[in-house]
Parts: sequence; structure tokens; C-alpha cells
Amino acid sequence: MNDLDFKLTLIKALEHNANTQSAFNTEGIWKIISSLPLCNLYIEDTCIYTRIEWNTYCSILHIQVPLDTRDTFVANSKLVLDVAQQLFGRQADQYLTDIDIGILVEHYEIIDFSEISLTQVISKAINDAELLMQQGNMILLSIVFTLHFMVI
Repeated sequence: MNDLDFKLTLIKALEHNANTQSAFNTEGIWKIISSLPLCNLYIEDTCIYTRIEWNTYCSILHIQVPLDTRDTFVANSKLVLDVAQQLFGRQADQYLTDIDIGILVEHYEIIDFSEISLTQVISKAINDAELLMQQGNMILLSIVFTLHFMVI
């Protein structure tokens, strides 16, 4: 099974468990189900012995998730691993034994406002926005834009 097929099957299995098992039907699991399509997922085969059966090795499920959902994935990683282990089973000499939750590197578009001819109010809003983006404060950014454009 390739990684994409595994990811799609994992989503379906998690959704099935959430619909059929009340203990599995949590807000965190539904957040995972809805964000898994955006995640990178791959399985790494290792040469580390499992100690499950003679001469079997560990595989690790790596999931790279958006930063805002990482805590949810970490909190529910045991549930996700249990379902993934059932899907993976034993493949050749490999057993899925571990899960690693990483951060998905996201892409942002940078806009150069210096080439745009603007009024003084809009220029002030853009300067404030650039400062807030550098500081990483997106909530204040939306408030500043709202206030500036209320003036116009």
C-alpha cells in the first residue's frame, strides 16, 4: 500500500470509528479527520527490531500537520496509531510501532506594497500591516485594517 492510499484509508477508518464508537466520537478526532487531507503522511521502515515477533522490524508513521492542529494530533496520537496499526498489520517483516507528529511547513505569499500608488490613509494601513506581519500578530492586523478603512 502506498502512502496516499494509506492516508485515504486512515481517514475513512477514523471516520468510521468516530461514527460507530461513542468513546471515539470526540471533537479532537473530527478535527484530525478534517485536517488529515492537508497533511503530509509517510511510513518509514527501519532496521530496529520490534520484539513482537522474531526478526521483525519497526515502521514509523510520520504525519506533518499544520501548526494550529498539532496539539490536537499529539493529544490523540495513541488513537490514531491504534487505527493505523490495524490498517498496516504486518507487511513483509515490518510492523507499525510508532507515530511521529511533525509540523507542516506552510507557504505564504509576500506582497510588495511599495509599487502601488495609494492615499495617505491606505499607506498608513499598509505600514501598520507590514509591522504587524513582521511581529506575527495577525489578530491586530485585521483590527488595524478595519479601523483604517472605516476612516475612508
